[in-house]
Amino acid sequence: MKRLLIALMMFAFPAAAQEILVPLTSYTMGFDATSRKVTWAFGPQTQFARVLCTQDCYIAFASSNTSSAATAYAAGTTSVYVPANTPEVYRVQRNGWVAVIRVTTNGTFSVTELTK
Repeated sequence: MKRLLIALMMFAFPAAAQEILVPLTSYTMGFDATSRKVTWAFGPQTQFARVLCTQDCYIAFASSNTSSAATAYAAGTTSVYVPANTPEVYRVQRNGWVAVIRVTTNGTFSVTELTK
C-alpha cells in the first residue's frame, strides 16, 4: 500500500524538469542615465537571454519587427527591474533587442544568449 501511495504521488506531482540551456555568445556594455539599446540583435537560434548587471537597472525587450526604434528600445522606470549581481534568465524573441538604463548608479550590463 505504501508503494502504491508513493507511485501515485510521483505520478500526480512530478519533479520540476530542469532544462539544459546552451550558451551561444556573450556581450558586455556600460549603462548610465540614458536608455541604451545594445548594439547587436539576438541571433536566430537565441531563445533565452541571461542578464547580469553590476548595479541595479531597468531593461526592456523589443522584437525585431518593431516599427519605431526610438520608442521600442527605451528602458525606463516602468520596465523590468534587475537587481545588481543577480543573474536573471528571460525568454526572448529571436532577432530581438534589449535596452538598459540605470536605477541610480552607472554600471556594466552583460547578456549571454542561450538556446535549448
